[in-house]
Amino acid sequence: MLEHLFSRSLTRYTLSSHAIDLDAFASTLAADGHSIPGISNHTRRLLRVLSAAKLPPNSSIGADVLRSAFSAWPAGGYVGT
Repeated sequence: MLEHLFSRSLTRYTLSSHAIDLDAFASTLAADGHSIPGISNHTRRLLRVLSAAKLPPNSSIGADVLRSAFSAWPAGGYVGT
């Protein structure tokens, strides 16, 4: 899914330690019927948050940990993700 969303900046996503998580997230959004621009925006935000929070890749992360990781970001742009 990442290849379809980010053809020009793909390496930023595939080189991330969270590449598998990002691809799964994007695929889930697509399966739920989200638009391509929406999926791209949410996946981009998730990459920023996971990278900044230094959360471990490929692990189960609880909702409370994700809320905490997202709390440092602008609410208007990131709350939906």
